[in-house]
This record gives sequence, C-alpha cells and structure tokens, in this order.
Amino acid sequence: MNKTIQKILIISLSILGSLVLAVPASLAQTDNLVVEFENAPLFKESNLLPGHAVTRWIKVTNNSPDVQKIITQAVNVSDPDKFSTQFDLVIKEGAKVLYSDTLANFFKGAEIVLSDLASGANTQYDYSITFKPSAGNDYQGKSLSFDIDIGFQGEGASDGGGGGALSSLGGGGGGYVQGLTILEDSIRVINITPTSVTIIWTTTQFSTSQVVFGKNGEKHTLNLNDNSGSPPKYGYEHTSFEIDVTNKVTGHSLTLTGLDPGSVYYFRVISRSPLTISMEHSFLTKALLEEPKKEQPIPPPGGEEGVPPGGAGGPIKPSGPTKPSEEGGRQLPEEEIGGAEEGTTQQEASNLRKLLAALIAMPFNLKLLLFLLILILIALFILFLFRRRKKKEKEGNIPSNTRLYEQ
Repeated sequence: MNKTIQKILIISLSILGSLVLAVPASLAQTDNLVVEFENAPLFKESNLLPGHAVTRWIKVTNNSPDVQKIITQAVNVSDPDKFSTQFDLVIKEGAKVLYSDTLANFFKGAEIVLSDLASGANTQYDYSITFKPSAGNDYQGKSLSFDIDIGFQGEGASDGGGGGALSSLGGGGGGYVQGLTILEDSIRVINITPTSVTIIWTTTQFSTSQVVFGKNGEKHTLNLNDNSGSPPKYGYEHTSFEIDVTNKVTGHSLTLTGLDPGSVYYFRVISRSPLTISMEHSFLTKALLEEPKKEQPIPPPGGEEGVPPGGAGGPIKPSGPTKPSEEGGRQLPEEEIGGAEEGTTQQEASNLRKLLAALIAMPFNLKLLLFLLILILIALFILFLFRRRKKKEKEGNIPSNTRLYEQ
C-alpha cells in the first residue's frame, strides 16, 4: 500500500465569546506531494459563537507521474464532550461540494475521496466549519481537537471498500507521525547591522536550517520548481548554506552576511525533515553612519605664506622696512602687515553685514521696540547736551578771574 500523506497540525475549537483567528500559512512537501495550508494549525479558534463559520483552504500539488486520488481523514480526535455534534463540515473544490456532514460523522474515521488530480496539476480544497445556531449555553467552555490527514490514496487496496489503509510518512507500519512545522510566531530577526542579520526560529521536530532571501527589487517570489543554487533558492535571489544537517535542531539560528546597508530584504526560513517553508517576512538593515567631516584649517589673512590674498601671482618680496612679528622673531614686510589690517577691516565689515541681516530678520514687534529704545537714547543724549550747554552759559556770566570785595 503506497501512499504519501501529509498532516495538518491539531485543530482546536472552543466556545467563550468572540472569534480569534489563527497563525499564518506554512508548507509541507515530499517528493511527489506538495501540501500548503492557509494556517498552521489550519484552525485555531477560540470564543466561537453559535451561527458563525470559519473557512480555511488547503492547496495540493501532484508531482508524481500518475493521476492520483486525493483523500482526507480525521485522526487523533479528542472530543470528550461530544462537542463535534454541534458543528457542520463542508469541503469544496471551487463551487463543487465534495463533503457535507456533521463534524462528528467526519470523526468516524473513514477516509473521504475528494477528487482525482492529474500529474503536475494542483488544486485547492476549502474546509468550512459552522457552529450550529441551535447550540445552547451547555457547550460554553467546551473544546475539542483533532488532526486532518490529506494525501494520495494508496493503490492495490484489498479492503473491498476502495479506500486502502493509511501509512505513516516513514513508509512502514501503521499509525501516523506529526508533520514538521515551522512556528511562524517564533521567527525573529536579531543583531541587525548595516551588512548582517541573524534569523532565529523554532520547529516542532528536529530539522535543518536554511534561509532564502532577496533585496527589494530582486527576486523574492516562492517557486518550488526553482532548484537553482545549492541548496535550492526556490524563486529567491539568494540563499544561505544549509546548516544543522548532521545534528538537526528544533531551535534554529542562522546569520546572513554581505548585505547592503539601509536596504529592505524579504526572506523565508526553510527546514527539512521533510521540507517545510515559512511565510515571507522582511527586515531592514541599518544605514551606515556618515563620518564627521574634518575641519579645514583657516588660512591666515592674506592667504598662504608668500602668496597674495587672491591666491594668484608669485611670491611677495619685501619692499620696505620690516617690523618684528610675534612668530619667533620672523620679520614681516610692511605689505603683509598692511594686508593683515585690511583683512581685519574686511572681517569687521562682514560682522556689520551679519548684524544688519539679523536686524532685518527680527520680528516687527522687536523692531518697533528697538526703534523706540533708540529714540529714547537719542532724546536723552540731546537733553544731556542741552543741559551741559546751559550750565556753561551760566558759568560764563561770571569771569573766572573776577573777585568780589566788600566796601
């Protein structure tokens, strides 16, 4: 009995109040079968109200050389309160209804044939679970859980019912194995620098570690048929090495280097045992810090030594008496001394222009206040001059060399 089978993780349902949605999509693959789940787990609902329905899709691709019958079945059911009797399950392929019954009957264990899938073809199945409107308060706080198997139906079945027995992913014996899952909520980007990042994640089984990634503007669309690169890039521009191959892990950590500073990258983490690919995530590398500009030395007034202020012409020759300078007794020509004085005058003119510009830029009320202040100072100065003149005139009426004697 040859059958390839993939399992969706545990589905849990409970009733408390309002709907809470589940985790994002994941993907599982064997050589001949690719199964993509909208969420992993497919359903994880809490606080579901009577009358509400939840729909999730499962996409299946047949990579085998033959037409395959796709089957589904519930296993590992935990329903101590018979809660499943209050739910209806409908499975569709497009508009076609493939299954419609209570969840309790789906739990009875018989596999359900969904449809035939041609070699190289893919299809989507929509699973809808409805909480019956007639359910009362007796089910408040109740819960149930179960696993869904979906895969190829085995050939050469001998049970007479055309179903064939299910086998594990290991290929021998009966029973089932839990499928490898990447926990999307565990994916983190840490230690971000301008040229490197570290990505960590957790899986439900021991597995290898790989990251495919592409910068914004480069390829970053999932393509399972893209086997370029070693390991394969699956439609992305770049891939890391695959690590943890010999000693597989559940806690994964992988560092990407050689990245461009200040750039957005898109990535998926990949673990094998078997192949599982996460949803797409992104990160932004840090930008490079600009180096502070070195301050340029300010040349002395008049330009460099021996060069005129304009910077052109040949060296200046001393043409007159010199005066000692403060720089080690070096003699400066009078022309250089004059050039320094001229530079000082230019600096004072520049400061005056800056002062005028600041005055012009002042708000109107400050300008008015300053104008009144200036008028008051002028008036006080005029008053001072007027009183001084009056004093001098008064003192002038009595000559300074005249003395009065009593007769």
